[in-house]
Order: sequence, then C-alpha cells, then structure tokens
Amino acid sequence: MILANSELQDSCFKKASIASYTTIFVTMSQLSIYFAHLPILFERLALTETLLGVWLLCFGISNVVCGQIVARRIVPTFGSCLCMCFGVSLYSLTFVILNFINSVQPFFVVAIISGCAFGFFLAPSQTHLHLVEKKFSENLQPFYWAMQSLGSVTGAAIAIIFLRSQFNIINTFNLMALIGVASVFVIRHYGIPQKFDVSEPAKTLKLPNKKVMAFGALMTFQFATVGIIMEWSPLWLTKTLQAPLFLSAILLIGFHSGEAVSRFMGAFLMKRYHDRHLGCYLVLTGALALAGSIFTMDYYIISCGAFLFGFASGNFNPIIIKNALRYTEEDASTTIANLLTLGLAGLMFGPAIVSVTAQFLGMTFNMYLLALVWGICAVIFYLIIRKDPEP
Repeated sequence: MILANSELQDSCFKKASIASYTTIFVTMSQLSIYFAHLPILFERLALTETLLGVWLLCFGISNVVCGQIVARRIVPTFGSCLCMCFGVSLYSLTFVILNFINSVQPFFVVAIISGCAFGFFLAPSQTHLHLVEKKFSENLQPFYWAMQSLGSVTGAAIAIIFLRSQFNIINTFNLMALIGVASVFVIRHYGIPQKFDVSEPAKTLKLPNKKVMAFGALMTFQFATVGIIMEWSPLWLTKTLQAPLFLSAILLIGFHSGEAVSRFMGAFLMKRYHDRHLGCYLVLTGALALAGSIFTMDYYIISCGAFLFGFASGNFNPIIIKNALRYTEEDASTTIANLLTLGLAGLMFGPAIVSVTAQFLGMTFNMYLLALVWGICAVIFYLIIRKDPEP
C-alpha cells in the first residue's frame, strides 16, 4: 500500500511542472496583450503618465499584501495548485471588466483586482515548481522563467497581429479571458493533488536574513525598471518615436525573445559558468548594448538592443532565487514569497518615479535610466557573491 502510494505520488509529480509552466505562460501572454493595447486605453480613459503610475502603484500594493497573505496563510492550508487556479481565473476576469469601463475610477479597481490575482498565482507557481525540483533534484527555475518570457513574446506577437488587423479590443480582451479560464482546467489537471501539495503550519510574518534581503533588494530594482519596457515602451514607441500602433509591442518581442533564448539555455549556462559571470559581466554587457541602441533613436535597432539586453539579464532572477535559497533557513515557499514581495515592492515606488520623470524629463530618459540601474545592480550582485568559490 505504501509502495503504491509512493508510485502514485511520483506519477503526479512528473507532470506537475506543466501546471506551473502553463500558469506563467498564459498570464504573461495576457499581460503583454494588455500592455500592447495600453495606448488605446490611454486615449479612451484620458489617462496621463502620472495616473498610470498611480495605477501601477495600486497594483503593486495589492500584489504585495495579497502575496504575503497567500504564501503564509492560504498556500499552507489549501495548497499551491488551488491558489494558482483561483489567481488565473481572477486575473482573466479583469479582461472582461476592462471592456465595460469608460472612466478612471473603475480602472483603479481593476488594478487592485489584478494585483490580488498576481498574489494568488505568482509565488504559489514558484512554490509548486520547487516541490517538483525537490522531489527529483532538478533545476527547473531557468525553464520556468523561459516560459514567462515565451509567454510575453507570444502575447506581444498576437497583439501586433490583432492591432495590424484592427481587431476589436473588446473581442481581444474577451478572447484573453476565455483562454485564461480554459488554462485553469489544464493547471488543475496537471497540478499536484492537494494531498501531496504543500502541507505545513501557517507562518507568522518576520523579516528574512540579511543575505535574502540583499538579493530581494536587487529584485526590487529589477521589477521597478523592467516595468519600463513592459508598461512604458508601447507609449514611448508610439508617442516619442512615432512608431505605428501595430509596432507598439516590438520592444516587448525583442526583450522577451532574448530572455527566452537565455532562459532555455539557463540550466547549461548556470552549470557551465559561475554566477558572477552571468549575474555581473553579462548583465553589464547587455546594459551597455541597450544604452547604445537607444542612442540611435531607431526603433528597429533598439529592438535588437532590447534582445541583447534580454539575453544578458534573462537568468538574473533564477540566479537570485538559487542563491537566496542557499542562505536561508526558512522553507522555500516563505523565501520565494519574501523575494517576490521585495521584488514587487519595486512596483510601488518604480511607477511613481517613472511617471514623474516621463512627464518632466521624457520617456527616453527612463530608457537610459533602465540601462544605468541594471549596470549598478550587476556591480552590487558581484559584491554580494564575490567570495563564493568557483563551481
């Protein structure tokens, strides 16, 4: 009986990673499509750069609060798979709501709902994957982040096709909602059954150790600045560089394509090279390539620079998570939640700073700022791990 139960558990865990990959792929596709259509919403709702920054601030706050509650109270009780299913369903619902709003106030309600939805599926999907990694002693983090990038590329490509064909935004958002709901059945089917899922006491809130805080701070700056590409590049391309609307997602495609290639190679790169090479030297090179491409003010060249930057920075998050788990005594679920909370805190102050600088210094300044901050993060990462031995 015990042997049969063990075989059943092994069978469930072998396919469970598909649930995590599906969660991040589908939601990132939806997110890219949303941001590609942001110029349309910007005009329909008469938004300003500052209002968009406040919207992202509301999203970040609700995400951080909900994420901590979910990781410490809900995941230990109901398991990571059910949390992912609920989060993806809730996020898909926001696309339906977007079709019915014509003023700013409901738009901010969508920010809060979206933030809570991300809190329900982001950290739990990582926890779910870590259970599989622990079971089979495999490193699946790079592939998980590769699926995130691939989802973003897929969403951006779909958005370009829809915008080029002048596909109605209402039909686009309804389709995204349907795809999200359909993916929930896939997640539930392949996810770890509740009896094998996370089962541990609810945890109290406490500060992580200094090393985890340091790695989390790097994720804070990473989330705060990559949002410049995700949230602001469509507006920058169409308003500053005068790119046609259907090319509003071209930087998203360039950046996330580079990320995807890097992350699919992640397991090999992380095994072959020391983390300082990937997290410092390569990131510095990518930041310089991005800054140089922006100088040309040609959106095709900049998309190539974004590809190189995406490739260089693609494995930064997996490396941070890997190192943070080495230096903590807390369980993986709590550590991952702490890292993502610190990272998503970047969505609190990042949009506010970016929205002000975009309004007074221009969006081009923010693109240069992105490259500068990543260069600084690469140096800080080197200082944190410089005494670690070569693999």
